[in-house]
Amino acid sequence: MLILDKYILRRWIKNAKIEGSSQSVMARHGMLAHKASLLVDDASLTDACIKFLMGEFDSLHIKLKDIDDGGIVGMSKNRSSSWVETQVVCDPNAIRTKGCGTF
Repeated sequence: MLILDKYILRRWIKNAKIEGSSQSVMARHGMLAHKASLLVDDASLTDACIKFLMGEFDSLHIKLKDIDDGGIVGMSKNRSSSWVETQVVCDPNAIRTKGCGTF
């Protein structure tokens, strides 16, 4: 039986990592989330630190948008457009089993 390529998800193949990257997207996300969490924990102690970190986050966000080296920033643009095309599939409604004896 032949399965078409469009039915095989990228995460199921041997080369599941992004080309040119030694870490998966999830590993990099986890590492960045941990670092950001440490910053947020330290900054949340005083109002001055909160204002400073908020300004730095805004500045970093602008700088990241300007970077377009074909990496993750480019992928996030494509990924967001594909969300529009997906459909949610829910679990089927529960039914009584045959012969359960209740009405």
